[in-house]
Amino acid sequence: MKGLYIIISIINFCLLNIIIKSMKKITVITISFILSLNYIICGGHYNCTTDTNCPKFNVCNEKLLECEHKKFFPTSFSEMMGLVSIAIGSALSNAGGIGGGGLLIPILLLLLGFVAHEAIPISKLMIFTGALTSFLLGFRQKHPTRDAITIDYNIPLILVPMLLFGTMVGVTLNKVCPPWLILINLTLLLIINTYKTLTK
Repeated sequence: MKGLYIIISIINFCLLNIIIKSMKKITVITISFILSLNYIICGGHYNCTTDTNCPKFNVCNEKLLECEHKKFFPTSFSEMMGLVSIAIGSALSNAGGIGGGGLLIPILLLLLGFVAHEAIPISKLMIFTGALTSFLLGFRQKHPTRDAITIDYNIPLILVPMLLFGTMVGVTLNKVCPPWLILINLTLLLIINTYKTLTK
């Protein structure tokens, strides 16, 4: 496991150098995902006999002999920081009109100790809740320049079917792919998106 951690750290160091040279800037999101890559590739579900065999914030399920995430209470300082970070990240993401998965998943991985298979569905629930709240607060707002509401419902009619198809494919891949592969793909996607955003 230590050898794997060293190899992944070297790969991440090379990724950071490539990003620094090509973009001249690095965003917090990209750094978070690269750090999460180390954590998840060397993490995942563990077999156990006692709680000491499990990573931080995990306990041993004696029936399954597998580590699982602990209950919410008692809450540690790191978990409280994670909850505050989630609140701030969600507020900023919703204010900017983006989902915020790129912020929420690293928080769930690094501060709250979830593995990728747990963090992704939890972040989806948080994004859905934020989107639903934004929709309920804004669906009756009037458009500033024309006599209509702000939401053009023709656009979701075009986008939502493809979104649902992509979601079904993504959920299936999340179930069959190992955590390290999921995180590598997320990291690459976020690096590409960050690069495109900063070069516009």
